[in-house]
Amino acid sequence: MAENPQIASEPLENDAHSPSVVGQVMQNQMVFQAGNSLTTGSFFNYFVSGFHPSAFWLAVLMVLPETTQSLSVLTRRLTLRTGRRKQLWLFGLITGRCFALLIPLALLFPKGESFETSAVTFLVCCTAGWYLLQGLAYVNYLSWLSDLAPANCWGHLFSRRQMAGLLVGVCVPGATLLLRKQILNQLPPHAAAWSYAAIFLLGGLLTMASVLPLLWIPDVTLPAESSNRLGLWKLLQGNRGFQLLLASRWTAAFFQGLTQTVLFKFAYDVLKISLETSVALVSLMVLLQLPMSWWAGRISDRNQDRNGVFAGMLLVSGALPFWLMATPERWQLLIPAYVLWSGFAIVNVCGTNLCLKLSPRSDNVGQLALYEQVSGLVAGLAGLLGGWALDRLLSSSGEDAFRWPMLISWLGRMAAPMWLLAIRQPNSNPPH
Repeated sequence: MAENPQIASEPLENDAHSPSVVGQVMQNQMVFQAGNSLTTGSFFNYFVSGFHPSAFWLAVLMVLPETTQSLSVLTRRLTLRTGRRKQLWLFGLITGRCFALLIPLALLFPKGESFETSAVTFLVCCTAGWYLLQGLAYVNYLSWLSDLAPANCWGHLFSRRQMAGLLVGVCVPGATLLLRKQILNQLPPHAAAWSYAAIFLLGGLLTMASVLPLLWIPDVTLPAESSNRLGLWKLLQGNRGFQLLLASRWTAAFFQGLTQTVLFKFAYDVLKISLETSVALVSLMVLLQLPMSWWAGRISDRNQDRNGVFAGMLLVSGALPFWLMATPERWQLLIPAYVLWSGFAIVNVCGTNLCLKLSPRSDNVGQLALYEQVSGLVAGLAGLLGGWALDRLLSSSGEDAFRWPMLISWLGRMAAPMWLLAIRQPNSNPPH
């Protein structure tokens, strides 16, 4: 592998994992997650469902974020050329959220025969611009943060960051829904759609404000002699451990993406899960992810990333059988499914750290994009396939149309972690 680049400022690495910097990173994540939770997930899905898109177009909107973010794999040259990961993060986050703030304007489209088509097309364009720039921001953000701490402290840094976001993710959506419900009781029915627009605007402004806690932390400039002399694919050819990690990640992404639309429409159309119930289930999952994240950080800093990812992937795979057994009368079976999905906290912390440890220090934007974002492209394409197949199955199979994709997805999810068994756990220091 290419020569591992050195950190530009050694004192920064020695000082930046101090409690004050970890605290600033946690504040950043709390404000970001407060805003992000109001513009993604159930809030976004229920808002776009009001325009009555087909299963295929709903699949497009649901997979578009992950699909467009995958293009961040092409930004490695830009990162190496500028050497300014913090500035690229700020640019991508702010400009991307400007696109997101346009989304509520879809409600202003004139009503008529073409209203739904025009509105959905507008939503697709805005969402694509939003996540294309956010993908650029995210990989540069993670790469920059990884240079603010030594490798044997990444578990502590990234687990605390995740826990801060999860804590806010438990409180903000539920509190917002309660406030929305109280306000809507005093307003006419048509105000419901505009309430989502107001929530979306608030969320966008909060995510922009999340940059403030980190403005004082200096950038870590990439040195000129970094591994940019070799292309990304050349760097990956001799790194079998990273190849196996990607195989596991992409396999899981495909089979998870396959049921992205299936699970939402099953919950929305068959089980008749309300937005309030959906948020309550997600809040339960997020609450359980707090101790999971803490534990994941500890085992990561003890060089157990591979084992953590393996255990976490098996844990979350066990949720699908509960979806398979759920009916409108037994929708409560989704509760243990969401409990098992709390294991994603382990996968997220240990998986990202394992990716970083299998990559060159500092010059890791391309690897992060392949692991974090291109897996989203795989999930996105699988989601389109799942949405297309569901449209056809629904015309002939009724409720059984949902069961077959779930069963196939479950088997694939169980197989995905097996790739990890051939990986040797790397040391805390990334490869040279």
